[in-house]
Amino acid sequence: MLVFVKHRSKICGKLIMHGVILLVLSVTILPEVASAQVLPDEVTGDGAYVRCGPDNEQSYTTIVADLPAGSLYLKTNATGLSSKITMYLQRNGGDCQRVGTVTANDKTWTKVTALRPEVAADELTVTLSSESLGADIYASVATILVVPPGSCKVTTDCTGTLQNERGVIEPVTVSLPSEFVTVQTVPNLASEKIMYVEYYDNGEFLYTTPDIRPVDQNYLRGGTRTVKKVVYLTNNRLFTISDTIARPSDPLYSQYLKSTFYRLGSQARAVVTIIGIAGVGLIISYLIRRLHAWRTYRSGHGIDNYLKSH
Repeated sequence: MLVFVKHRSKICGKLIMHGVILLVLSVTILPEVASAQVLPDEVTGDGAYVRCGPDNEQSYTTIVADLPAGSLYLKTNATGLSSKITMYLQRNGGDCQRVGTVTANDKTWTKVTALRPEVAADELTVTLSSESLGADIYASVATILVVPPGSCKVTTDCTGTLQNERGVIEPVTVSLPSEFVTVQTVPNLASEKIMYVEYYDNGEFLYTTPDIRPVDQNYLRGGTRTVKKVVYLTNNRLFTISDTIARPSDPLYSQYLKSTFYRLGSQARAVVTIIGIAGVGLIISYLIRRLHAWRTYRSGHGIDNYLKSH
């Protein structure tokens, strides 16, 4: 019994010693390990490698690849929302990198950072982190716009110049529709080809042309008109030119009838023209017949002889 008690006391002593050693390690070594960790809130400059988004913020992620190099702009999707948002990028197999923090809203694009060619060509995981992005269920919370150098000027829209005409470039979505973060790109107009151009007057379709031309005002109604030229580029990218044209007032609706005729289309106009010519021909024929009948009547009833004798 005495041997057992001594053996048990030795075991207890070893356990106490191990506990003291662990306590010392936790006091000395572990704080050093903890202080070596980089937390998102402690990062002060762009390029610091952190995990994608702190735990106390909402984070939304999408994966894209083969983006064009250029500037990254950000806009929130919820109406009236202005929010401080941090953007993180993670290359395929790489670390998560914080690239910028901005205050974005739903009205104007806010520049976040520039995307280098070697990064843009890789598969990227894009994460947006914020205290509030106003997300609805199954709705995209924000939109990222990738703008190649010299493509357009970004404010509320992406505006550029094509064949000396200034207009708005419609972005193309490259992320999946189900993603919480929408990623869009715009084309470099210098390398785009025009497929065809559609013309609209106050939203009503007029006609198409193979290139950009001044609008044919025969198609326009009277008064102040808003004319849009929708330019279809390669891959169905759109470039929209908007003009305001002041036309004379049209109280007698003559311009309205004229523009309606032109809007019928070439085949319909040809049919209407033929019908019009036929109608005029019938009227002329009717007048000739009536004139001939009147002359016959006058001759048959002696009216002509009477008029000559008097």
